[in-house]
Amino acid sequence: SVSISDNQPVRTGDLLATIDNGDYKLAFDAARRKVETQNSTIHRIAAQVAAQAPVIEQARAQLASAEADALRAAAEFERATNLLHTFNATPQRVEQARADRDRTAAAVTSARAAISGASATLAVLQAQKTEAESTRAELQTALDRAERDLSFTEVRAAFDGVVGNKAVQPGQY
Repeated sequence: SVSISDNQPVRTGDLLATIDNGDYKLAFDAARRKVETQNSTIHRIAAQVAAQAPVIEQARAQLASAEADALRAAAEFERATNLLHTFNATPQRVEQARADRDRTAAAVTSARAAISGASATLAVLQAQKTEAESTRAELQTALDRAERDLSFTEVRAAFDGVVGNKAVQPGQY
């Protein structure tokens, strides 16, 4: 559409012509929705990062418990072995104490692995968050460009003056 006529006075910023903005509006809306979706992704990952901290703490607590059990089992094995030499314990008791010692040592190894796994998961989540934030920055640039393109659908007077013979008519490309 053309908002002015020949020999019409205009002021800076007055609307002179409007270009069909349908495609530009769709592009702007799509870019805005992509940024919103990426913001949601970043919030989800941030929640996962926050949820990982208690998992790591739980794994550390399990390690402490397993280490305490391992110390107790090692001491019990030593006692049972000493008692076997004085015939105050049975071989079965020593075997049970050995099995307990070995089981608790394995629990310590498992607990350490759980901490490593939980810490690695945290590192992955933090990397995903960083990547998602970079993607959001790219999408924001696309949104800014779409908004800029949309703004170009309105042709405004750059300065005060009078329109001479306009060279544009409604319906022209």
